[in-house]
Formats: sequence, C-alpha cells, structure tokens
Amino acid sequence: MFNRYAIEPELVVAWCGNQLLHSLYRTAFGPASGRLVGMVPRKWEKRVFDACPDDPQMLKPRVVEFLKGMKEALYRAGAEYDEARPWVENAIAAHATSPLNAILARNAMPQHAVVIDALNEAVPVTSWDVPNNAPLSRQAANFASALQPALSRATELILVDPMLQPDKPRFRNLLLALLKAAVGGRNPAALTRVEYLCRPKPEWSSFDADCAALLPSAVPVGIALRVIKIDGTPGGQWIHDRYILTNKTGWSVPAGLDEGAPGATTVVSTLAAGSYRRSWADYAVAPRPFSESPVITVHGAA
Repeated sequence: MFNRYAIEPELVVAWCGNQLLHSLYRTAFGPASGRLVGMVPRKWEKRVFDACPDDPQMLKPRVVEFLKGMKEALYRAGAEYDEARPWVENAIAAHATSPLNAILARNAMPQHAVVIDALNEAVPVTSWDVPNNAPLSRQAANFASALQPALSRATELILVDPMLQPDKPRFRNLLLALLKAAVGGRNPAALTRVEYLCRPKPEWSSFDADCAALLPSAVPVGIALRVIKIDGTPGGQWIHDRYILTNKTGWSVPAGLDEGAPGATTVVSTLAAGSYRRSWADYAVAPRPFSESPVITVHGAA
C-alpha cells in the first residue's frame, strides 16, 4: 500500500533548483500518493536546510515550500545515525534495518542497487509506482497496521459499511484496530471527527441498544464515534460499497469492515483522486445524498 524512501538532503535542494524536477517531485510524497520518506537522520529537515545555500530570493523559499508539502510523508527511520559516516552509508544501514523501496540520491551506487540517481535519471517504475490495490490480511491487527501510515496522519475518519453489526466481535475487533492505528502515538483529540455510516436491516431491532452497550469497548478513550444510520432515497444514491475514508485519502474494501478467519485476505484498493473526491463528497460532506436517522454517539472506553 505504501512505498518507503530515504532521500539525500542535498538532492532535495537540487530538485528545488531545477524547475522541471521541482514540479515533478514537490507533490509526489505523502499518504495520498502512497510514498513515505524515512528521516535519515532524525533531524532530516534540518539537514536539508543546512544543505541549502543562503539564497532568500529564490532557492530557500522553494525548499521551505517543498518541505512543508512533505510533512505528512515523513516518518522516523529506525537505524541510529552515525555522523562519522557519509549520509548514503547511513541510509544503506537504515535499509538493512527496515527495507526501503529506494534510496534517492544525486549519484547511483552500482554496488548497491537500492541507491538510485534521482537527479540525472528517472526513478525506475519498479521503485516508484505504488500498487493501487493489494491483498491484505483480514486479521484486525494486520489489516490496520497496513493502513496505519496514512490513518495516523488523518484528522477525520469516515467508515462506511452498510452491514455493521455491533453485536458481532468481528466488527468490533476491526473497528478498535483501525481507531488505534489512527490515533497512533497522538492525543486522541487529534481525530476531530470519527463517523461510521451503516444501513442496519429493519429486523435488527436491538441495533441502537447494541451500539450503546457494546461499541464503547471498541473505541479508544477520548474518541466520540458517531454512528449514522443512512438509507437510499428514491431515484438517489444507494449505500452498498464499503469504504475507509480520511481527509487525506481513502480505500475501497469490498469484503467489508469486519475481521475474517485466520489466513483470510481481501484486496483493498486505494481510491484514485477522482473516486476519492466523489466518495468524500457523498459520505463526508453535508448534506449527504441519503436519508439519515438520528446519530448514535458512542464515547470510547477501550
């Protein structure tokens, strides 16, 4: 679902000094594109600034803009940084600890295929293209972990599954795993909006009571989950598909938002930009093209 890179600080400065490369790479990284950047060293952004000549008229503002756009792509790389060694050697050590799709630098290293010249050559498709869909384990922890790099950068989370059954542990297990992944190491208040859109069957007479009694144990403390029962309107939109949507990106989950049997997998597809915008407009923006019942608010107790 995500590609991971280390980028030589001096390469960012070189990209920003080249109009074509600046245009190519300035929006290429982030949870929506599926490309994440490991901070090698931990104060990687400072390294980029230190590599930038003092040119307030042109280059430095462009570097500032570039780094601002990359904020949500950055994550902590695990390896310790050895200041006595060149940057590329530290990046190779980070790759040995936690594999990267590529180390993007100003010069390739034939003896290390992972180190790619991203200044004078195009990054190979095999190292650059992010698969739009991938088979994921339906075990709750594994499923949520695969999406965690994007979930943990979101401030809004909209879950859509018409078949939510709060009395079934398989739904509660995945809900809790997704919400824990979204919180990450943050204050739960970072998630300003969490909603679950569903269409319970008329015969599920205990649905509201089950939500109130059982869902608090599937929601972390500090989060208020809004369960919204929606239905289609005559001649209008009909709720059928299953989605996980954030204010940054989203995924289609045809198998549904419940945990599967051990060994079961499901193909999850990252929504293309147009599909994401349409889905966000349908399920996250008021007024929704559905009829809605009163909200059930669930305060987390997990």
